[in-house]
Amino acid sequence: MLRQIYIYRKGQILYYRKLTNVGDSKAKKVLKEEVAKRSTSGLSNVTCLIHQQNYLRYFTKEENKHSLNV
Repeated sequence: MLRQIYIYRKGQILYYRKLTNVGDSKAKKVLKEEVAKRSTSGLSNVTCLIHQQNYLRYFTKEENKHSLNV
């Protein structure tokens, strides 16, 4: 069950990232919220994945400074 939830959430992030890449501003907002939420989870493997997949590129320097702890 937990694995299914993880896969669903991962798919959700990928979906929002694709929409963001084609210019959907609402998807970008949701993507940022999801990445910020996951980055503050305290799980090192999640933080590592955020860096590896370069999700921080969607944030401004100011947003990185105030809302992310990665």
